[in-house]
Amino acid sequence: MVVFDNFGQNRQWAVISNAFVVATTTAAPITSTTPTTLAPVTKPQLVPDPVPPPTTPSLIRVYELPTEDLFNVSYQSTANHYWVFTHGTPWITDLAPEANFLSEELFDRYSKYDQKLTTSPYKEDFDQSPPSLLKTLNSIDEFVGESQLAGGLFTEDTRSVWLGRDLSRPCFRLVADLAQERKYFRDCLLDPEACDYGLSASVWVYFNSLAASGRETLLSTAPQGEAGFSMFIKNEILTVELSGSQRSWVCSVTVSIETRSWNNIGFTWRSYTGDISVILNNEVLRTCTGSSSESINGLPKAPPTSLWLGCSSDGEFGDPETGVEDAYLTHPALWYWPLQLHVLFLGSKADRSNAPTGLPQDDSKPTDQKVDYTTLVEEYQPQNWSQLPANPYYVTADGFFEFTASPNTTRGQDVEYIPTNCRNRGSYKLNTSEAFYKVKDAVKDTCPTNFAKCQNGFSIGAWVMVPASLRPTNKYLTLFEVFGQVKIVLFGDFLHVFVSDGERWQVTRLVMEVVRDEFFNLGFSLSGEPTKLATGFINGLPQTTMAFAAQSMESTEVHEGVVSGDILIGSGAVGNTTSGVVISDLVYWTRITLAEEGHRFIGYTPAQLRLLSQSDRYWSVDAYLLHDAPCHAAYEKKRYGETDADSPTPNFKLVSVYKPRGVQPVRFIPDQNEQSPTPILSMRKTDYFMLGRAKKELPSQEDLQWHHHCLHDTMDKSCGEKGVTFSIWLSLQSTGGSRHRYIFNSGDAGSSDIPAVMDGHGWAIFTLGDLVGVTISEGNRDWEIMLDSKTYKIDQWLNLGVTWSVSDGMRILINGVDINLPSSKPKTRYKGYIPPPYLVVGRFNTDDSSTWLSPAEAEAASNKPTASNLPIFWEMAHLAFSEIAHFNHYMTPREYAQMFGFLGNSPIGGDSLRLWHGLGLLDPTIHDLLLASRLDIPFQFGALTLRNASSFSVQYDSSVEAVVLGNETALRFGPLDPRECPGNLSKCTEV
Repeated sequence: MVVFDNFGQNRQWAVISNAFVVATTTAAPITSTTPTTLAPVTKPQLVPDPVPPPTTPSLIRVYELPTEDLFNVSYQSTANHYWVFTHGTPWITDLAPEANFLSEELFDRYSKYDQKLTTSPYKEDFDQSPPSLLKTLNSIDEFVGESQLAGGLFTEDTRSVWLGRDLSRPCFRLVADLAQERKYFRDCLLDPEACDYGLSASVWVYFNSLAASGRETLLSTAPQGEAGFSMFIKNEILTVELSGSQRSWVCSVTVSIETRSWNNIGFTWRSYTGDISVILNNEVLRTCTGSSSESINGLPKAPPTSLWLGCSSDGEFGDPETGVEDAYLTHPALWYWPLQLHVLFLGSKADRSNAPTGLPQDDSKPTDQKVDYTTLVEEYQPQNWSQLPANPYYVTADGFFEFTASPNTTRGQDVEYIPTNCRNRGSYKLNTSEAFYKVKDAVKDTCPTNFAKCQNGFSIGAWVMVPASLRPTNKYLTLFEVFGQVKIVLFGDFLHVFVSDGERWQVTRLVMEVVRDEFFNLGFSLSGEPTKLATGFINGLPQTTMAFAAQSMESTEVHEGVVSGDILIGSGAVGNTTSGVVISDLVYWTRITLAEEGHRFIGYTPAQLRLLSQSDRYWSVDAYLLHDAPCHAAYEKKRYGETDADSPTPNFKLVSVYKPRGVQPVRFIPDQNEQSPTPILSMRKTDYFMLGRAKKELPSQEDLQWHHHCLHDTMDKSCGEKGVTFSIWLSLQSTGGSRHRYIFNSGDAGSSDIPAVMDGHGWAIFTLGDLVGVTISEGNRDWEIMLDSKTYKIDQWLNLGVTWSVSDGMRILINGVDINLPSSKPKTRYKGYIPPPYLVVGRFNTDDSSTWLSPAEAEAASNKPTASNLPIFWEMAHLAFSEIAHFNHYMTPREYAQMFGFLGNSPIGGDSLRLWHGLGLLDPTIHDLLLASRLDIPFQFGALTLRNASSFSVQYDSSVEAVVLGNETALRFGPLDPRECPGNLSKCTEV
């Protein structure tokens, strides 16, 4: 079991009540250490030994690692050194950037008068004008020759170098003199023990073959055996060795590397801990923690003098016996800190690596080829829980308990660990009525140990499954509880929450009967005043509740070791547990949860929960939604008595996104909420998605086809009358030149310049150069709007909304704001193309896979005649999308903004440094939650009482998007980032 509890120092907070604003900061306490006084030493009388004076252990300063992001992951933006190979002179060039994440961190330390950086010998490095820590390390090694230069990862990539033991140049010096480096970085490179942060390095390798035995060194400092690092393969074991002047670290892992395929191999090493992680293709193969060995006889190792690619060296000559057998190497890179976002090792190169084979082969006729995609695609599946960050709503709660390992037998009894459930999560099963498990000990005089301390309310929830075998009884049986204070119980067929007022249990009942044998998310919110009606939630949605008769607090026999305030699953009272119940992911907050905030219990954003229940169809690649979907759908079907597996699930609109079988994304970025990893479509032939009509792992033809639907066949009269609303969250990773890149397509080509024989009815959202276009065709009429590059930024998330009807025309909304470019009068155009009945993301809707071309392939094909004599007018798109929603009616801009949680006001939104509006005044965004966690803020944001629970009153009026506060109730929102304006006024240079 893993436990998350948030406690820490108050760094920064703001309380707003009426027009009153308070902002305070509390500095972290400064502590000092008194040297330990040694006990008196008793000396021998005959031969006294010298006694050294007492010493104070030296303190090691631990620096926070640089903050990384994914806005630009190219080596030219992130690496400290990055070498490329060319036919020119010099043939090896260091393309290191002027600034990167580390340099920004270092100059920030320097500006804050860091003692190490503001004194000699490092001060000179930081006094350069203009400020820069860059020192290119270019080699003057002899050219390997034209015969050993080859292509890179893709057509327009820089060169790779062919190295092998039988070649005239089996390896070479990448850097001839490491002493050229800047003093600050040089000390780290020549003696890693002097690194403030650590090291990372990687190289791309294409093995034609691997040696049956012997060492194949990929990247190594020289001389071998002295200080520095080395990365090599021997007998299918990938090893990283790293040495300072006195200590050494090593990490090895058995590895199976695919030959005749590009592989990125790298490592990270953190100086403070000594941890080494070995990385292959963005995956951590192994992390070796900490342990190091001392140098032989305590003699210091000599600093390295050079850096070699493809073999080890004595510093003067390469050792062919340690060289690679037969391989191409390219893009060696070095960072002076341990990378946290391992996708930075790829340097954006993997997005355009060679495409897999096994695609459908069709002729080039511009018609529906009736390809059977049921054999070619499969449902997109999220990453495993072990690869995901903890859900931000849970990990920033006051308490979060995930049951992912066998229970500690000293903390309970009769509890069984269930490794996986319908969410693929671990759970604990309460096997008997005597079962209980203590997840958290009571903490005196705090909420919820003493409910009277919960002045701002209390909320608690978990994923639960109540078995059908547990028949209704006349006894209150507990699922989980804060012993003696709050308990969630089953009585008969109904769930209740009991709250202690010190004398009796005040009771609230969920009016709906419990659904058995299905997992669901259950939550209760309490105002802090026990006599007030509690709010109940199922799967994040508020449920009807009623006050039930108060119950006496009878004395009962208590399990040994249980005291008032302990948080338990099961009951602390003997014989009072709901036998057979299974519980997962228990979470609580020391704040009230309003009816509009129920999404917190299930771990989704407010917009996600609305779309899940209120849209007509909802496609998402959010890992948490997808993991929960089997449980969620099964629960809703049983709740509404729907027994037909093929029928739509009531109150659950999520449907499947399909991808080519066996193809995995090469890179992920965080979604617009900073919540879930989102796959990038990287312009390979297999980088596309198809939108399904139902939630199925393996689709039928009917699950993929969209005949007579308004997103495909807009000629249906009802489409134009009722209208359609479409929303997509996307992040463009790049745009092209003269060819279209389709973000979303169902058959319309998007331009009158494209031959009519390839222009069909339907929808098109696309880029053309740096323009973004949206077209909808109804018969032979086209509605069209083109947006310029000011409406978006590369690698930033954008919500693009399209709402259309024949009477209202088409409107485009960017992040909820109407851009006021209505397309009310369609253009008439002949349509000669009959598209296949699909909705596609990332490419044009055609079954002719010979036209599914990467930009490089499209450029090459444009210079050759095609079988159909049609121009190459499109290429595969380069983007990430996180979700798409469809509504079968026209939405006004106001309705759209409310559905997706936007302000919808460009002047206010665009001019504000920080803006809190609507529900966000009460309910912090994930960004604010994570920032508060990083700042160690120990309290929850939202409504709070200025006096006591009896005077606490807060409501949310959705009609005007306003928070209504009672007397002596205030709002705490934020926080403000102390590294940025307005949290740091010194950064407010433009205000």
